[in-house]
Amino acid sequence: MYLKYKSKHFFSVFVLFAMLVACTDKFDDYYNNTQYEGSNLLQVLESQPKYSEFVELIKITGYDSVLISPNNYTVFAPINGSFGQLNRNNLDSLKLIVGSYIVPSTIYDNAITNQRIATLSGKYMLLAKVGGKSVFDNVELSAVNLRSANGVIHELPTAVVLRKSIYEIIKTNPNYSTFYSYIRSNNSMVFNKDLSPIVGVDSLGRTVYDTIRTLQNTYLNQIGIDKESEVTTLFIPTNDLINTIFTTNFVAALGGDVSKINHIDTTQFKSKLYRHIALLNKSLNSNQLTSAMKSALGTNLKVSNSDITNPDIVASNGICHELSSLQLVDYLFQRNVTTSAQDINLLKLEKTSFPTSVTSRQIVKPSTYTTAGLFQLNLYSVGRSVTVDVCENLPLSLTAKDWRGVPPGYYNVILNFFSDATCCYLDVAYNNVNVSKQSIAAGAYRPTTKQDLNIGTIYVPAFGKVTLKFTNGAKSISTAVNLYIDNIKLIPAVAP
Repeated sequence: MYLKYKSKHFFSVFVLFAMLVACTDKFDDYYNNTQYEGSNLLQVLESQPKYSEFVELIKITGYDSVLISPNNYTVFAPINGSFGQLNRNNLDSLKLIVGSYIVPSTIYDNAITNQRIATLSGKYMLLAKVGGKSVFDNVELSAVNLRSANGVIHELPTAVVLRKSIYEIIKTNPNYSTFYSYIRSNNSMVFNKDLSPIVGVDSLGRTVYDTIRTLQNTYLNQIGIDKESEVTTLFIPTNDLINTIFTTNFVAALGGDVSKINHIDTTQFKSKLYRHIALLNKSLNSNQLTSAMKSALGTNLKVSNSDITNPDIVASNGICHELSSLQLVDYLFQRNVTTSAQDINLLKLEKTSFPTSVTSRQIVKPSTYTTAGLFQLNLYSVGRSVTVDVCENLPLSLTAKDWRGVPPGYYNVILNFFSDATCCYLDVAYNNVNVSKQSIAAGAYRPTTKQDLNIGTIYVPAFGKVTLKFTNGAKSISTAVNLYIDNIKLIPAVAP
């Protein structure tokens, strides 16, 4: 009886195994054979009735001409019934939808990794491996690797929901309408030289164009949240949060008197705030946030999960986090210089502006001379340098002006300082370009004498990082040189 039972059991297992092998072979034969490699992608799709609705949409939108071309493509093909009721009269919308399933390269299943891929619609979609399975924007592929002469087809059991860009998320959410209004306020019509045809020359020989202006947005040009090809992490403030920031933090930081806050103050603050909340070229979820994130403004952005109401809003071009609170940095409230027709005193500092803890390589508070309120640069040997990034390293007070508050243009740099050396050579570089080599004669600058030294002419760019590098330029061994800096002054100048 045992032998008989074992025989039946073995036979059942054998039959089940044979059925599984047959099914697997059938799947492999269908999706990995060569019978369709003489047909183009459109012909392969047309040969399968379950893709007939998708094929109809392909032809309506004109993508049929793409799929019969010799170029290689990957098609993610939804089966019939996936799209529901589509408005077929809106051709632009249909092209966006259908084009998002076609990728201008061949991607086989074994090459799918976690990545963003550009589609023919311009939309970027997400490919991923989840538990060993391939996923196309959160929809698991139901069949893969149906090959053709000009590409490959992967099957989807349903349509995907196209993700909005970060800009579209802001635009369509009424809770972000204040932010959206700011973005629109940056629109302007700008002369487009490339599109404007030349019609002749004027009496002075200058080219005359038939002027064509195009719409540009300075905020979107810099932050790129409307561009599919760029990736951004954006911390979106709600209308309520923006209102709180302006009515409480902003007013208090500028002295608490609303009557003394003008339109320029408000405009400058908005410009800084909305750049402070963006991280360029990064797509960080809430578990990846750190305490040292550098914003598009160049400031340190500090956001904790307790500041976020709605985390990880995944867009087609990054990730958004909705904020309920925001840790503001001092720089946002600094009043910037609004005209270049005046001298700019950058570092007229108070004694309390010095850092409490420093190293020998930093700007330090002097201790041996009566130099309260000055910065000391240690240049104790030949070739010794100290680089000063005025944007970040100097502990500026709220009332000080920093480089990012300076209008772009040419300036003479005046260093107001004295040295404790009897004789030294000072090399000064601006953004790693030498602008001055100064010889300080014996006795010219002593601890009791503070004078101005014209370093040279520099160009300050808009939103540019500005550094000054001071080097002990002596040719032989010398004693330590300490520079005691009271101020760095910019005087508007003409281009050299």
